Amino acid sequence: MSSSVHSLLFRTHLLAVSAACTATESAQRHLLAKRCFDLACDARLLRPSQLVLARLSLQHVRAYCRSTMSSEGGRFQTTIRLKSRPKGCHLITQEVTEALGDHLKSCKIGMLHLFIQHTSAAITLNENYDPDVRTDMDRVLDKIVPESFDWKHVDEGPDDSVSHTKSTLVGPSVQIPIGNGKLLLGTWQGITLCEFRHHPHSRRLVATIM
Repeated sequence: MSSSVHSLLFRTHLLAVSAACTATESAQRHLLAKRCFDLACDARLLRPSQLVLARLSLQHVRAYCRSTMSSEGGRFQTTIRLKSRPKGCHLITQEVTEALGDHLKSCKIGMLHLFIQHTSAAITLNENYDPDVRTDMDRVLDKIVPESFDWKHVDEGPDDSVSHTKSTLVGPSVQIPIGNGKLLLGTWQGITLCEFRHHPHSRRLVATIM
């Protein structure tokens, strides 16, 4: 194959990579990435040195597609796996913002919706400064929903139905406005995870930026 044809094929590949990185719809990105894959895998069309570069650029496109797969029309969604915590109320604002990273920073005006995928934990907004507030919240919930009650559903221990009832009272979700890449929380507001099980659990939050 002539040098000019090799050069043309390689330029075509690089253009496809560029298009895949700037496509706004995930379907477009996947289609273009597949074209890159077909081209890069056909060793007959590219010289060895070009094939190496093609495969490297393809890896970049595929990683880009994965990282933005849940981002459509200015919206973004991801699942945040929180670290395990013992029973109690815990401040998780920093963990959430770090998980959202550039998706939060690039949002000028929007809304963050957080939804916890569990029935024995809850999420809410509360005091972010004095940890005694979170201790008091845990204590008062123990008073309102005591383990000493004659619970029927105790398959997973004495904190089983207790946890489900507390999670219903506190709730599974919160919404926080976004402005100029930051959560518009009040000075003393923080995102609070309420863990109702006695033993530490890793919890999942579905985070949606709209």
